[in-house]
Amino acid sequence: MAEPTYLDTTRASYDTVAVDYHELLRDSLAGSPLDRAMLGAFADRVRADDIGPVVELGCGPGRVTAHLHALGLDACGIDLSPGMVAVARRAVARRAVARRAVAARRAVET
Repeated sequence: MAEPTYLDTTRASYDTVAVDYHELLRDSLAGSPLDRAMLGAFADRVRADDIGPVVELGCGPGRVTAHLHALGLDACGIDLSPGMVAVARRAVARRAVARRAVAARRAVET
């Protein structure tokens, strides 16, 4: 069965804005204490009930998925837009490199 054309249109639209969308919202959770609190409460509940992994549907550039992962959850994201997923993957790779750099610097300092 063929995919509906509105999905193609939606996918193409989000692919077009993926990088700009990431840049616009990259640090938005830092200025949203309510969002962080809700995500923290969600993470606490997942850990308390020992359930997971967590999947964010429509993850876009992955900022919420990354936050959930930083809170200690086994989290991944799925999105209709390959462009958004590509941006998320690059962001994850940059954070991994930054974490390794911090760990290496700490190891040298101790």
